[in-house]
Amino acid sequence: FFTGDVRLPDDDLLALMSVIGSQIGQFAERKQAQAGLGHAYDKLDAVLVSLPCLILIVDQDQRVLYANPPANERFRPEHGTLTRSRLQDVVPLNISDWHRLLADLESTAAGGKLGVEREVEVGKRVYRYRFFPVTLRGGARRQGGLVMWHITEQKQLQDQLIQAEKLASLGTLV
Repeated sequence: FFTGDVRLPDDDLLALMSVIGSQIGQFAERKQAQAGLGHAYDKLDAVLVSLPCLILIVDQDQRVLYANPPANERFRPEHGTLTRSRLQDVVPLNISDWHRLLADLESTAAGGKLGVEREVEVGKRVYRYRFFPVTLRGGARRQGGLVMWHITEQKQLQDQLIQAEKLASLGTLV
């Protein structure tokens, strides 16, 4: 260690102070950018949490990358999370519905267009679903989003209305 006074030449001292000032400025800018990014993530999360539909983001291997709270509540495994689960395990479907769902996911992720709106029965509930492409900056892997709306009650009311119309037609005929 130094026992005496160490003195840098004025030019070296100014250069060192300039480098330190630049590093402090970059650090402050980085902290400000991180705070802004955190704020943006919080806003996005607040929007996704407040939506009344189920939202899943899946990768090209059909693994769940994100699930909003309503999706977690509906499809969560007994002792776990939906994240990294296989979509097939999360949304149990019969084979024909499953193949159609995968075809929709593949065409949406590959084409980058909004998928066709379809209906599917999961358990005793009916859902309307649509895939949408998810593109992340710098992400080489294709991803897709799945949004699902619970429409069981609407389908039941529609079926009742059709039945009532049939009975009315039969009554008129008689």
